[in-house]
Amino acid sequence: SAGALSGFLYTLAVYLEWSIYWFVPLTLIVALAGGIPGILTVVYAYVADVSSTKWLTLRLGIVESMVFFGSGTSLALGGVWLQSSHCKFVAPYAIYCIANILILVYVLFLLPESLTRSQRKAKFTGSSGLRHIARSFQIFFTRNEYSRWRLWCVVCSMFIIYLVFTGASEISTLFLLHAPLKWTPGAIGIFQAMSQLSYGLSIFLIIPLFVYLRVPDALILLIGVLWGTVCYLLTGFVRNGWEMYAVGVVQGVESIVGPPIRSTISKAVALKDQGWTLHL
Repeated sequence: SAGALSGFLYTLAVYLEWSIYWFVPLTLIVALAGGIPGILTVVYAYVADVSSTKWLTLRLGIVESMVFFGSGTSLALGGVWLQSSHCKFVAPYAIYCIANILILVYVLFLLPESLTRSQRKAKFTGSSGLRHIARSFQIFFTRNEYSRWRLWCVVCSMFIIYLVFTGASEISTLFLLHAPLKWTPGAIGIFQAMSQLSYGLSIFLIIPLFVYLRVPDALILLIGVLWGTVCYLLTGFVRNGWEMYAVGVVQGVESIVGPPIRSTISKAVALKDQGWTLHL
């Protein structure tokens, strides 16, 4: 609902040419509602609720591939639209608003609950919202039925992996802007769209294959980390545009680290604590 409201206000602000400073409180609306991280947390928790351990990695992989497909498609279409329309932003924001309204309608009226009435009652009865939040920290800091050190290792690994992934994405933009490539912002946008689509396609094709071959989650994670490390090293030796595209395409394989690490976290705790753990 916050996305639909903010989308409407964004569209109104652009159409009426409000001051750019109005976007600060509008963005705050989205941030207070959790934003994209909050939405993905709920999605991953929902998938964990409705999936058995056998299919959890595969289903999380499908969800994560859709994230990359959506990101790549929006980068490509947005770039083409803005270039052809000479930077008219009303239509993109209107589409953003409509998309959020459609999602809201789907969640409210069509999407079934992930847990039965009895499961929800057992999970939430006697607990306030603050206790739910505290529970996610309690899992990591108190003696309980879970392997605390395993959870800590997996979560810290996830933090480091995504820290490197995010940092490398920002650094690659600076790398492309300067010598030896000196790409324009438009060329960088096209490359980033291709890169995101490569990430999504890699997850969509490789994760089902590994699940079919019964490759352990830990091995999938190791392959993704090593593959990404090699590609980052190769990027440092790039001197031509085709070399950058070649590295960008094959680097998509590193995206396979996401589903197994989330699957490992989810499998390490009971059903009632999956949402809290994935949230933290």
